[in-house]
Amino acid sequence: AESAPVLAALSRVHQVRFRGDPALEAAEKAVAADPRCGDAWYALATAQGLMGDERGAKEAVADGLELCPDNPELLAEHATREELSPVDEVLALRDLLERFPNRRSVHFSHMILLFSAGYEEDALREGERLAQWCPRNHTVLGVHAMHCLIAGDVARAQQHSTRALALWPDSFFGLFTRFQLELRAEAVEEAHET
Repeated sequence: AESAPVLAALSRVHQVRFRGDPALEAAEKAVAADPRCGDAWYALATAQGLMGDERGAKEAVADGLELCPDNPELLAEHATREELSPVDEVLALRDLLERFPNRRSVHFSHMILLFSAGYEEDALREGERLAQWCPRNHTVLGVHAMHCLIAGDVARAQQHSTRALALWPDSFFGLFTRFQLELRAEAVEEAHET
């Protein structure tokens, strides 16, 4: 039988490829294999979120935290619950960054929340750090590229989306940013023609 961490990792692989059913199946097996594995509960929560089961995802986070109260990914998910304001979410994640300074996933969540809460410059700085720390993570590079584009830094958006797509040609955020860059280029070209 496979271990809970291996099954949780398998679930995450299915998730990044948007394969919901096998992701959920692997995550459920991971939790059954070891209910004290925080990564298994996190995989279950994110797989349920991928499947559109927000209630199930919240329950998986809550159940996981009961058994694994120090799991950084579960704590990060809990810190981003909808009853908190974006500023309160950022503050909660800053606390987690102090507790878990070497957890990339906590930094990634923090970057996204900084941007969502309107702290664009802080989010872009965090994104640059993550892009250097995780140079082979297409999701980090793609999300940072999207943030750069929204903030108006077309050159960095192009750079990071190109890197994301070189790693995985189907990278959702890399493709989204490239598409937006192409639309922007067409609009600029049309504006120059008139």
